[in-house]
Amino acid sequence: MKPLFLIVGYLVVVTLPLGLSWWVGGPPRQFQQELASGMGILAFSMVLMEFILSGRFKAISNGVGLDVTMRFHQIMARTALAFALLHPFLYQGTPSGGQRPWDPTRALTITTDFSVLSTGIAAYLLLPSLVLLAIGRAQLNFRYETWRLLHGIGALLIAFLLLHHTVYAGRYGSQPVMSWVWLAMTGLAIGSLLSVYLLVPLLQRARPWRVTSVARLTPKQW
Repeated sequence: MKPLFLIVGYLVVVTLPLGLSWWVGGPPRQFQQELASGMGILAFSMVLMEFILSGRFKAISNGVGLDVTMRFHQIMARTALAFALLHPFLYQGTPSGGQRPWDPTRALTITTDFSVLSTGIAAYLLLPSLVLLAIGRAQLNFRYETWRLLHGIGALLIAFLLLHHTVYAGRYGSQPVMSWVWLAMTGLAIGSLLSVYLLVPLLQRARPWRVTSVARLTPKQW
């Protein structure tokens, strides 16, 4: 029952920004434009949920197992990457140049302001690199702890870039309600990262432990 609950909870959190965007975003646009925005929204929310999945929190891993949790983390990362890579191409044919006086809800155009597009472009380049380096981790000459720290820093940078791009370039993300939703979700994701890399090590240092004995539980294999 718990795995089903966790899956439903994941789907609810990931699709929450999409549902709220539809609710507060104004009149709908052409299907291709809505699909482009939807993929971008889902990609960002999935990236933020990757922080939680990789945090090895017992509330999650105890229910389905750590191996299953990390495998789900890998699959969802690749899915988010696919959505993110498709996102800008689906806007082809949409008039650009920013908001028109007769289009206050930005239903007809997309922005060409490079200051807000640049963070999206940077995230667009960094996200594939992060995923590919994770897939090829075994070939990297890094200690696991070093690689995991670099992986976390890269994910943190991508989250900040996507937050700026979503809030300032997105038609839906610029809505005040959605801006607060994205800020809250990004804050929770960053909080989980800080918990893993700062809070837990500090608590472990305050209460150190040491190995006192080793017992064999299985026959020796040659």
